[in-house]
Amino acid sequence: MISKLPLLLCLACLSLPALAEPVKLARDAALSPDGKTLVFTWRDDVWSMPVSGGRARRLTEHPAEDSAPAFSPDGKQLAFISTREGSKQVHIMPARGGEARQVTRHTEGYDLRGWMPDGQSLLVSINRDFSWMREPRSSRPALLDAAGGKAETLLFDDYAYEVSAAADGQRFLFTREGESWWRQGYQGSRSGQIWLFDAANNQFKQIKAEATECRWPLWKPDQSGFYYVSGRDGAMNLWEHDFASGKDAQITRFTEDSVVFPALSRNGATLVFRHRFDLYRYDCAKKAEPVRIAIEAVTDAAPPAIERRVLTTATGITHTRDGLQMAFTAGG
Repeated sequence: MISKLPLLLCLACLSLPALAEPVKLARDAALSPDGKTLVFTWRDDVWSMPVSGGRARRLTEHPAEDSAPAFSPDGKQLAFISTREGSKQVHIMPARGGEARQVTRHTEGYDLRGWMPDGQSLLVSINRDFSWMREPRSSRPALLDAAGGKAETLLFDDYAYEVSAAADGQRFLFTREGESWWRQGYQGSRSGQIWLFDAANNQFKQIKAEATECRWPLWKPDQSGFYYVSGRDGAMNLWEHDFASGKDAQITRFTEDSVVFPALSRNGATLVFRHRFDLYRYDCAKKAEPVRIAIEAVTDAAPPAIERRVLTTATGITHTRDGLQMAFTAGG
């Protein structure tokens, strides 16, 4: 008689409900132009949810790593990086999810920084002739046609990272030096600096150079200033800089660990950043205390527990007639 037990166990496994779990260490946060929708990377896929919090919806589901999502200026498309072809290539898909179109195919790959204001091109970082150098000094900023099929255009031939484009599409804030944002309280010559590049005049200007880290600059939509992260008060916190007055205002006041990876909506209404394990939302108009975003996601059901025991003795052994199988009593 054939036992039905294995079949019943399999059916029980298939009927296990999907589990919702808290999302921790989400990265690559990005906001829709109106600041109402948040996308991020978690478990090597791209997820989407309301910026107010709640349950996230998976937009990509692929064995390869998908990362660095960025909304188009009209909010209808989502660009992201994927290793589906072996190296980091730019893909574009509908913002609500759907089939992704591969845009780039250079074997050295790309890092995505966002969309340009015209919605026709993307701001990327590339490693080509300088790939032998230690990052980020190998990284060059470039512009890429979102339609694909064309070579990228180098923005300028020197290293830069964490590049942010102004609304006029001509000015760019970026970081140099650095590499030590994870070293809380670091002071020294390797601290991150913030620079401004004016493409119309081909001019560079150093904006921030302090003993402590300054990095992740984000242009305000009206181009009156920018948000950035600084370690001047001992911990890495969010600040804003005003061009006209030259003054800086502190936004967050965490005393432990760092504010990292900030993202700003195109309308300037909402800013999101990560602190420790969670993402936080900051209302740029109300200037209220940042709020932690509670995120949960439905993942695969947990597999049934497996008990393993090692038995060293047995009794009552009996063999089949051909001697190929045996039955015995062990472990009670």
